Amino acid sequence: MTALDGLTPAWWSSGQCNTGDGALVPVFFPAQGKARGYHRARAICAECPVSAECLDHALDVEADGGGRHGFIGGLTPDEREQHARSVGR
Repeated sequence: MTALDGLTPAWWSSGQCNTGDGALVPVFFPAQGKARGYHRARAICAECPVSAECLDHALDVEADGGGRHGFIGGLTPDEREQHARSVGR
């Protein structure tokens, strides 16, 4: 059992980013100004079976005031902002 049990969506355990040990966190949430690491995150998301669910979840959280941080659902924060506007979210 982890601190996130019951707080994460059911599909999250199927994500390619979910290694169970947090090893990939720096890839998806690099230090301020270090977004060059997003190329690895983009490659991981491209192979992920739940990237659409992840993006939808990120857009919901961000629409509720959660802020845009990290590479989530296959997109950077700026790309998610553009996508949200294009789909009316």
